[in-house]
Amino acid sequence: MRRACLSASIEAIRDSDLWFKVCPFGRVHTNVTNLQSSLRRFLRVDNNKLVNLDIRNAQPLFLGILALNYHLSASCLTPFNEFSVGNRDIADQMLQFMSVRMPKANNGEENTSTSSQETKTNCTPSHYDVQNQEGGRNSTNKENIINTKPTTSHDDVHFWASYQKENTIQLLAMGAPEDVARYLDLCQTGQFYEFLMSQAKVSVDKRAVFKKRLFQSLFFGKDKKTTEANLFAQYFPNVYTVIRKIKKKDYRQMAHTLQRLESQFMIRRVARRIMEEHSNLFIATIHDSIVTTEANADEVLGVMREEFAKVGLDPAINKEVLE
Repeated sequence: MRRACLSASIEAIRDSDLWFKVCPFGRVHTNVTNLQSSLRRFLRVDNNKLVNLDIRNAQPLFLGILALNYHLSASCLTPFNEFSVGNRDIADQMLQFMSVRMPKANNGEENTSTSSQETKTNCTPSHYDVQNQEGGRNSTNKENIINTKPTTSHDDVHFWASYQKENTIQLLAMGAPEDVARYLDLCQTGQFYEFLMSQAKVSVDKRAVFKKRLFQSLFFGKDKKTTEANLFAQYFPNVYTVIRKIKKKDYRQMAHTLQRLESQFMIRRVARRIMEEHSNLFIATIHDSIVTTEANADEVLGVMREEFAKVGLDPAINKEVLE
């Protein structure tokens, strides 16, 4: 039966018997999405190999966008507000503040110019103070923001101190809770799963199992008190608040919400823009990734990055030649 289904999928593409279907949650299903992933490397467009542009940590990243909007938009879950730092000087001051006050994360050596007590109290600037300096431009619901100051342990201090993305500093300057900014920093660098695995002491070879358990217990299943879920709630309480809010009436709403958000971005923003501005380019979406030809990969990648920049993000996107 399975072999017959695979053969049918291949023959449909060969014979140009192409189909296109949109599910109730906005996801687009086609011959390409329906084709077994191991067979996509045989696909060609005008005899050209294809490239898959895959957003790393895509589902956690889209959840982060929801959490960011929730805390910067008066507890509203409307996605894809276009953020910008209203006062660039404040962002620069925060960047300078953190470079002086934070322990160094690149070589594992701590900044000895501050005491452990100073590190505890000053390690993460208050987003409320910055918000007030900006004149309350992006009002936040402070009562719903959970304080997430780091502990004095060496690992936790480095966790909160070392940001890989400059836009993380900008998000803090806009009033994003520290744990939401950190969460997005990890997602953008493609290190979200690796971070939680390190805290759970899970080896790299168990990544697929860990990811599946995390999705089942946190993202797409009923709430379960698993190690993965507990770690997530511990390090990212303000993101966890958004998960609980979405799943309050029906746990299935979490999956549906993320699928809608993904399709809104990938189909209504990225794919639509490519179709309008580069109508001659071949693209095919595979949910949170886009397939195109090698010659057009950089152009499509540029559009993806520009659209992410409009919501204040710069995620890692893998460019994989399908061969």
